[in-house]
Amino acid sequence: MDIDYKKSIICYAITSFFWIICWTIVLAQNGVMGIGKGTVFFLIAVLVGIPCGVIGGIIGNIIRTAAHPDMIITSNGVWGLLFQKIFWKIGPQAIGILFGAAIPFMILSKLFGFAE
Repeated sequence: MDIDYKKSIICYAITSFFWIICWTIVLAQNGVMGIGKGTVFFLIAVLVGIPCGVIGGIIGNIIRTAAHPDMIITSNGVWGLLFQKIFWKIGPQAIGILFGAAIPFMILSKLFGFAE
């Protein structure tokens, strides 16, 4: 495996872990989980959510490389160009990581009885 792919996968895993922590904090603030049940839920969410988030990031990167335009034309000036450049650099991967980590998290929260 190339070094760039290893760094990308590590970044995808760290980002997935960050999202799982954020969503677990939101669930804990709602008061629906106890300490023991919340800890088990978090550990299972990490074990399932990180690989799914990495897979989502890889799929997003594949989509980015396939759909990335050769030239960007914008009517919004420098800011529009800047936002387009940033989106095509990290946008599809971020969306893939978000959905990849969110889907197992929501399924687990439903199974544990935290979601209605």
